[in-house]
Amino acid sequence: MKSLSIIPFVIATAFNLAGPGAGRAQPGDASKEIEASLHQYYASMKTRDIEGLRSALASRFIVIEAGRDKAKTQTVDVNNPKELLPPEGNKDWQGIELSTVRASVSSTHPTVATASFTLIMPLDEKRVAGMQSALKARPEAFNDVRRAAISRMIADRAIKSEMFAMLARQDGGWKIVCLSFPQ
Repeated sequence: MKSLSIIPFVIATAFNLAGPGAGRAQPGDASKEIEASLHQYYASMKTRDIEGLRSALASRFIVIEAGRDKAKTQTVDVNNPKELLPPEGNKDWQGIELSTVRASVSSTHPTVATASFTLIMPLDEKRVAGMQSALKARPEAFNDVRRAAISRMIADRAIKSEMFAMLARQDGGWKIVCLSFPQ
């Protein structure tokens, strides 16, 4: 599978970034620290806090845009604010909430961890009304899967996205090495 060819690279990068001097964390403590790193990342994106982002990210940061047929990958230069932040005026980050974080530290490499979590972006009444009218006005434009997904968003009054991250223990804390985003 071509779309999975990046996985060995990401794993090798995380192992290299963790390094032998990265220290060990207890699994219970690690879950809380990993969740704190993820919260730091999203809070810093909301406030456009470059230093906060840098404190949550490894020096080499990989973004995976998870598509249905093929994932796209990009290495982000954490020293370049233009690569770290969304374009000026992008307000999508303001309402995002982090939910249901599940972290797992590798049993064989305790300086490497994965996390899966849900991002929730609440929808205002205007967006909900727009989605409802789109479903009614052009039902033929949506296949059953898409119609069900939009109906779920309307019912939840939110867009929920499943996300994944890989982290490495560095400088006494967990740093995000790789983060997935929905397409």
